[in-house]
This record gives sequence, structure tokens and C-alpha cells, in this order.
Amino acid sequence: MTHLLSHPMLGAGALLASTAALAAAPPPPAPPPLAPVYMGSSPASQPMASTEAVDWWHTFDDPVLSVLVEQALSQNIDLRVSVARVGAARAMQKGAKAAGKPEIDLGGDVGRQRASAYGIGYTKTYESNAFEADLSASWELDLFGRVRSGVTAAKADLAAAQQDSQNARLLVANETARTYLAVRGYDRRLAILRDQQRAQSETAGYTKRMFDAGAAPRGDLDRAEAQAASTTADVPAMELQREQQVLRLSVLLATTPQDIAKTLGEAGTATSPQDPPAGVPADLLRRRPDIAAAEARVLAAYGRLGVAEADLKPQFRLDGMIGALASAFTGVGLGRSLEWLAQASGSAPLFDGGRRRSVIQQRQAEADEARLHYQATVLGAVQEVEGALASLARDRERSAALRMSATSARNAADQVKASWQAGQTPILDVLEADRTRLAADDSLAQSQTEILRGQVQLYTSLGD
Repeated sequence: MTHLLSHPMLGAGALLASTAALAAAPPPPAPPPLAPVYMGSSPASQPMASTEAVDWWHTFDDPVLSVLVEQALSQNIDLRVSVARVGAARAMQKGAKAAGKPEIDLGGDVGRQRASAYGIGYTKTYESNAFEADLSASWELDLFGRVRSGVTAAKADLAAAQQDSQNARLLVANETARTYLAVRGYDRRLAILRDQQRAQSETAGYTKRMFDAGAAPRGDLDRAEAQAASTTADVPAMELQREQQVLRLSVLLATTPQDIAKTLGEAGTATSPQDPPAGVPADLLRRRPDIAAAEARVLAAYGRLGVAEADLKPQFRLDGMIGALASAFTGVGLGRSLEWLAQASGSAPLFDGGRRRSVIQQRQAEADEARLHYQATVLGAVQEVEGALASLARDRERSAALRMSATSARNAADQVKASWQAGQTPILDVLEADRTRLAADDSLAQSQTEILRGQVQLYTSLGD
């Protein structure tokens, strides 16, 4: 690749010639078209109404969820790191563009010197002033695309950093929402557990009164008290699991668990929104920031390959300088002290032991790796969407069956308890009915939470 530096002192003719050469120079190598990859067969293939990202957390109609997600997006440490990386990539792009622009430097020196009387040519000491100023300029005309390839790579790196930042935003919103929904799920499960704890305590108390009256054996009392105690012991364990999710929220929001607990104390119940349309697989290429980032990295890799290939070509440089070296600020002194330089130089690589070609091979391997990573990212995105859709469908089927199971278990528990109180059913049937009711209600609460979390995952998989 040729490097050509020019200075205005060389005249308009040289500038016009260089500009014409630039216009005729070949463009930097472009990456080949990205090969299509298998895009799957998503059951929802209708076109999407819009490919713009939306604040999907508002669709759950939960003000607490919206507050937490918005706070996470403004305070999360990982997001702030990604923004800093975007700033660094933007600075690198400016530096790459500056490599092809004129460069002007101004320098100056001021000094005073005393020469020894014993120096050659001197009979006495001599003191003098020295004032020096110079203006130098250079300009690289990119004939073989080295600078253009570097700009292409830097621009693509910036685009990749921006898309990485957007992807980090999606992941933080996803993790915050799913963690919050897990907390609310534990709240529902704890409410069920405490209701069942109270019911079993009532059963144990009723059994004790019967035992004291001689109407029930000691074994019935022991069984009732044992089950009530077992349910009571489950409460602290579930409270610990909830607390761990609260701690996770505090990390995501970069705040204290006390602040999270205060926010969670406000009323908030998420409702299941309508599922977003999954769209056709091509929509993922436009919406998913991780796919856009992978594509940008392909462009960046081929840009760096262009820089490496240009290093095998000749380089030319034009320099110019004008300056003055005087001992005093007088008209005569300044006129005699002026100096200038106009210089053209060139070089071509002859032998470097294969260093430049090894760099080309390395850049080519990196470009191939970037292309393969792009294809893997597209396949992974399709798999995520199809997995989220399939999971939601199965969770809804399971929830419908669990709802019927929970209703039947509650009805059966009420009937068995009434029969027991009437002396028609043994205590073992009551305890078994209570265990079945608790398990059915708990499973239903978990399935409802998983549906909400699955919808969050679907939104994220679609790149919203």
C-alpha cells in the first residue's frame, strides 16, 4: 500500500496530480457477501408490524417492574462499562480518519549560549541568543487504501461497540424483569405456604382438642402436629430464596437491598401481555443487536485485512517545512534566517522474512473466524426464538392442567376435612389432602411465574 504525504508548498500542480491519483486508486478490499445460514422454521412466521425496539416491560402493566427496569438501565455497572467502550471506539474512529488528513505542526526554541574562550576560533568568551521557529506540514494521500481500510475497520468497530451496548441493555432489562418476576412468584408461593400453614395449625389444634376429650388417638395428634411443623419449616427456606433474588436485583440496579425492599413494598402485580409477533427469520437480522455486532465485526476484520495487504505495496511521502533561526528579532536577521524544505521520498518492501505476509495470514484467519461467528450468532438467535416460543406453548399447556388440578385439590381437601370433622374420615386422609392441595397450588403459582418470565425471554430473543 502506498503512503503519499504532500505539502502545499509543492504547488497546485502536485496537489492536482495527487488528487487525480486518489480518484483513480482502487478501493480497499470488501468482504464477500455473508453466506446465508439455515434460519429455522418458526411456527410464527407472520411479518412484523415494526422492527423498532420497544420498551416491552411496560406491556406487563406493572409500575414496579417499569421502575426497576428503568433504574437498572440508568445505573447498571455493565451498561456503563459498555457506554465507555463506545466512547473509546469513537475515539479510535476519529484517529483512523485523521490518518488521511493534513497534519501541521508548529515548533519553536529560545535559548542563550556562552562559548568558551578556549574554543577553536575564539579569543574570548562569546555570548549569543538563539530563536528558532518552524512550521511543518504533511499529508498522506491514500492511493492503495491503507487509510481507507483502517477507517472502515474503525467505523465497524464503533458500530459493533454500539450494538454490544444495545445488547447489554437488552440483557440487563431481561435479567431485571425475570428476577423481579421471580421475587413476585416467591411472594405468591409464600402466601400459599402461609395460608396452608395456618390451615394445618388449625387442624393440629382441632385434633388436640379431640385428643384431650378422648375422641382421637395420640397418633392422630402427632401426625397433625408433624405436618404443621414441616410446613412451617418450609417458610424460612423459601424466604431465603426470595432474599437471594432481592440481592440479585440490588446488584443489577447498583443499589442497596434496603432500597430494593422499599420499592418492592409498593403494590405491583404483573399481568401476562399479548405475545409479540415472532416475525419471519429475516426480521432477526434487522432487530437483534448481537447479530448486527457480529456483522460489524466481519467488516472490521476485512478492513484490517485491507490494511495488512496494503503494507505490501510501495509507500510515498511528501514533506514540507518553513522556519527561521535567528539571533535577534531584526528585519535583516529574520530575512537571512528563513529556511524551507520540500521533499519527496518513497519506499517499497523488498524483504522482511515473511513478516508482512504472516500478518496478512493472521488477518485472513481473523476474518474467517468473524464470518463463522456471524453465522453461529444467527443460528443461535433463531434457536433462542424457537425455544422461547416452544417453552411458552408448553408452559401454557402445563398451567392449564395445573389450574384444573389445583381446583380439584382444593375442593377435595375441603370435602375430606368436613368429613373428618363429622367423624367419617380418618386424619390420614385430611393430611394427604392438605399435602396434595399445597403441592397443586404451589405448582400452579410456579407455572404462572414461568409464563411471565418466558414472555420476557421471548421479547429479548426477538431483540426488543
